[in-house]
Amino acid sequence: MPSRRTLLRGLGTAGVGALAGCNAFARGDATTTPPKSSTKNGSSSSNGTTSPAANAPATSSSNTSSSTSATPPPSSKDARFEASLVRHATADHPARIAAKLTNVGDRSFTVMDGYGLPFTASSVSQVHGDGSIFLYPASKPASTYVGYGDSPNGTKGTTTQSSGCWRLRGAASTAAIALVQTLHPGDSARVAYDVFVFGDGPCPSNGRYHAAHSIGASGGAKNTQGPSTRWHLGLTISYEGGDVSKVTATGVGAGSNGH
Repeated sequence: MPSRRTLLRGLGTAGVGALAGCNAFARGDATTTPPKSSTKNGSSSSNGTTSPAANAPATSSSNTSSSTSATPPPSSKDARFEASLVRHATADHPARIAAKLTNVGDRSFTVMDGYGLPFTASSVSQVHGDGSIFLYPASKPASTYVGYGDSPNGTKGTTTQSSGCWRLRGAASTAAIALVQTLHPGDSARVAYDVFVFGDGPCPSNGRYHAAHSIGASGGAKNTQGPSTRWHLGLTISYEGGDVSKVTATGVGAGSNGH
C-alpha cells in the first residue's frame, strides 16, 4: 500500500446511462511504487484511482415492454473483442493502446460498462512481478469522466518523459458511472488509453501486464432490464525496453491486431 493517500472529490458528471456516484483516490506519495491492482467482478482499483462502478445497474426513464424484456441475451458468438497498439511511445507522446467490441451478429444488442466502454481499466498489474502501468483515457466519452490535475499535497499534474518512460504526476479522479450503448450489426464500441507509469517510481520492467474485466450484455436496443449475460474480457500488454510492444485480447470471440 502507498504510504499516503488523499481522498479527492469525484467528478460530478451526468453521462449516458446511470450515474452510480463519484469517488476517487489520488496517490499522496508519488515516490512509492504502486500496489498491484485487484480485480473482482469486473472492477479494479489501485495506483491512484478507484475504477468506476462498471457493474452498477443502469436506470431507464421509460417502461420496458414485455416483448423487449423477453428478448434473449446475445451469444458470445455475436461479438468480437479486439485489442491493438495504436502507436509506440516517442519523445513527443506516450504509447497508446485501444480496445474494441464489435457486433458481428445479425441482431442488435446493448452493452453496459464503466466509463471506458467496452473495457474500463486504470492500473494494470504485471503478470509475473510487482510492476504496474497506468492507463489514462485518450478518447471520448471515457476522457469526459476522468479528471486530472494537481494533487492536494502539492504535486503538479504533468505528463513528461523522464528516466526512460512516460510519467503521469499529480492526481486522477474518476466518475463512478455506467455507460449504456446499443450496437447494431456491424457497429463497434471503442476506447483508447495512453500508457504511463504513475509518479516517480521505476519504469515498468519488461514482461506482460494483464487486466480482466466484465461487461453486461442484453438483447435488443437500449434494453437494460431484460434477460442479460456477462462477457468476461481480458487485455494483456507486453512491455519491452520502456515501450509497449504488443497488445492482445481474450474473451468473447477475441481477436488481436496488436503489433
